Parts: sequence; C-alpha cells; structure tokens
Amino acid sequence: MESAGSITLRLEAYLLQLADVNHRWTNWLRDKETAVLKLNLAGLETLTQESQALMSELKGMLASRQQLLAD
Repeated sequence: MESAGSITLRLEAYLLQLADVNHRWTNWLRDKETAVLKLNLAGLETLTQESQALMSELKGMLASRQQLLAD
C-alpha cells in the first residue's frame, strides 16, 4: 500500500495536469469560435488535430484517475 504522502503527490500532479488541459481546452474553444466566425477552414483543420490530441490526453488522465481512486 502506498503512503499517504505519495498519493498526495500523485493527486497534486494529476490536478496540475488537469488544470493545464482545462486551460488548453479553453484556448482551443476560443480559437475555434474565432476560426468559425472568420470561416478559416485551414484553422479549423488544425484545431481538429489539436482536439484529437487533447482528447487522447484526457483518456490517459481517466486511467490515472481510476488508479488514484483505487489506491
């Protein structure tokens, strides 16, 4: 069994990563709104790729969260 300090550090790291992803999603949404309003198709394509990367990262974070809860 892990020590409380170790789990606390892992939780802190998880929350920092979550805050970072949340910040990047916020920026992504702002940029997408701007691209849509300007009908910037190239920008929308780039944003689609970024959203896929963010979703992949979030899926990994879900697994980390499950492990933290189990611990």
